[in-house]
Amino acid sequence: MTGYNYTKLRKRIRRVCKTEREFARRIGICPGTLSEKLNGKTFFCLFDMEKAVEVLGIADGDISEYFFTKETLTVGE
Repeated sequence: MTGYNYTKLRKRIRRVCKTEREFARRIGICPGTLSEKLNGKTFFCLFDMEKAVEVLGIADGDISEYFFTKETLTVGE
């Protein structure tokens, strides 16, 4: 499974919703499910991304920065 970096998404969640729990509620998923997605254990489905974009006010042209930035591995990992 390819890893994605959700740092920018996490910052936007905190700025807009204050907590990941509140964000999960607003997009209609369980906080545990959100945690799995943000920690790379499962992927965001298209429906979840659409809801997140709506709730967080992410512009269409910026979606890839929030959901498709690949993790960079450091030497030795």
